[in-house]
Amino acid sequence: MKDAKMNNQSMPDGTEILEVEPSRSGMQQMAGGQFSELIRVAHEYPRSIDKFTESAIRLGCNDTETACSCFYTIPRGGQSIQGPSVKFAQIVASTWGNLWVQCTPISQDSRFVTVRATAWDLETNVCIAFDVKRVIKTKSGQTYSDDMISVTTTAASAIAYRNAVLKIVPEAYTRSIAQEIRLVVRGDMKTLEDRRGIMLDWFKMQGVDTRRILGVVDADSIADIGLDELEVLHGVAQAFNDGMSLEELVPHIRTATGGNQSQMEALKDRLQNQQPAGDGKQGSEPKVGQDGEAQDEPSKLVEDMDESHEQDGRDFNPSPDDLIDAGLR
Repeated sequence: MKDAKMNNQSMPDGTEILEVEPSRSGMQQMAGGQFSELIRVAHEYPRSIDKFTESAIRLGCNDTETACSCFYTIPRGGQSIQGPSVKFAQIVASTWGNLWVQCTPISQDSRFVTVRATAWDLETNVCIAFDVKRVIKTKSGQTYSDDMISVTTTAASAIAYRNAVLKIVPEAYTRSIAQEIRLVVRGDMKTLEDRRGIMLDWFKMQGVDTRRILGVVDADSIADIGLDELEVLHGVAQAFNDGMSLEELVPHIRTATGGNQSQMEALKDRLQNQQPAGDGKQGSEPKVGQDGEAQDEPSKLVEDMDESHEQDGRDFNPSPDDLIDAGLR
């Protein structure tokens, strides 16, 4: 952007925030003088902070579903990282007023797609540009399909939009709004049981079983999921809606040693620790391996692996290397 004063800041996650004070001539060149009219209207009808706060709280607390969509939660290292979601940023942007926001894909290479969101406060004449990168390769190194690249770009745009809006609007104004909305998210003990059931049903529809849900909130049983735990689960669901995968958000079932166990590791353990077991019918004999221990049929083990991956919400087609690793070939 020409004739603009820039101030770069580096975030802990490596994202660069570009704070720009755009010149009037530069913006006029971008839109043929339309920005001059936007600035004039912004100064003629300045925002009211009191009205902004009141309107944002009213929107965010309109109903429980809206309130729950305002925050995300990401489990990391045994802790839960919480923050404002894209929906919260949309509420802030629509009620702040005199704000111009644009999201634009700026680059795509063999590994990443990069989207830039630009937010410009027309009253204060301060502009912030925020770049977000997202990987467009699978774990095996294959490039996403065109449809998946489009979905990934849309998710990156939403995150860039959120980051830009929540940087341009001071947190001093949004903090009290978030606190009021959180009260609706938490609810009270009167509605806990019904809301907990709805949340558990949602996770099951996504292929996440009860044990993995309990692992997210470190609970021993469904009855241990209280108001705090329910708030965390709502945040995880919103993070999924914002574009993160359940594989990232919901860890695998914990093993007896406290670690996380992949499906392949679980299968290897099963092969190593199997006990002879018949089906109780005459003439039925368990299959015996070289070590004298009973073994399941390979087809049955693959079915079990496939069923476990379906619970994770992922299709599983074991490759020859997978079968070799599991001891099936």
